[in-house]
Amino acid sequence: MHKKEQWPLTLYFDGECPLCAREIKFLNQRAKDARLRFVDIGSDEFDAMALRILRVTDVLRTR
Repeated sequence: MHKKEQWPLTLYFDGECPLCAREIKFLNQRAKDARLRFVDIGSDEFDAMALRILRVTDVLRTR
């Protein structure tokens, strides 16, 4: 069984990354019904400790 979706879905991104910023802008223009919440990891809104993240680089990767 699948878990029931919980909205909004929070997407964390690096606002200093030009590619990330473009992708978030693209998604933000198409987001409907406040289903997506965008949090820049460089902003005051982002609290890594609240998410039990010691280093942001441990969870943000590109392959």
